[in-house]
Amino acid sequence: GSSDRLKFALPERSHQSEILAMSLATSVTRLDTSTGVAIDDPLPDTVLLAFLRGEGAGPKGRVLDEVHAFDMVRMEKEHDFIQWLFPTDEPSQFVEVPLLTETLQLVARDDKVILSSVRRSLDIFLAFLGLRIVSAPGEWLVKKANFQQRKKVCWTVTCAEGNHNWRRISRVLKSLNLFGLEAEARALFLCLERLWTTGSIPRFAEKTMVFWRDAAGMGDRSIPKYNAKATTACCLPKSGRL
Repeated sequence: GSSDRLKFALPERSHQSEILAMSLATSVTRLDTSTGVAIDDPLPDTVLLAFLRGEGAGPKGRVLDEVHAFDMVRMEKEHDFIQWLFPTDEPSQFVEVPLLTETLQLVARDDKVILSSVRRSLDIFLAFLGLRIVSAPGEWLVKKANFQQRKKVCWTVTCAEGNHNWRRISRVLKSLNLFGLEAEARALFLCLERLWTTGSIPRFAEKTMVFWRDAAGMGDRSIPKYNAKATTACCLPKSGRL
């Protein structure tokens, strides 16, 4: 098909994102019927990339630095920012946000500014959960930080699904994989698995553990027994392999 021809016609990976980025139109022109004036509206694709680069507005007109400056109370109460910090290729049930399409994934994976922004967002979100990620020689490590202080807000059952922050975690795991940050996603899941096996999170999260595992791209990994002795550290080699 045409997509196959395009795939084989493209040059090496290092040049693909540049070509695709250049091919993306930045706006679409529409006629304002009330004034008769032509207006250029930014396309959703370019809006998302600009926000992730810190160059454009996202949720409610806020730029990336403004969202990163949210305190933990605001992060808990606001419900329209996590979809911009961690976009996926699926529509949100709650907020209208541009999708991270296959084309945008390719562009973003080769954009150091965007990847740096996503990693900064991950640091902030993990702190919100009471966790932190550490870069050690040859591996990523996600572990408890101020976990006890955040337990009431993030890790107790507060709704029929458990806790709305658990859904956020699923989004973060999937988004990290789409950005090519598989090692960080899997390191986070291994930490969640350890919290599960040590009884640090409620047994109610049993079904959620399956969602987290699949979102992390580790669908072939069995969910261990609850509150059993943990056999896996919360870390993963930076290569992304176990």
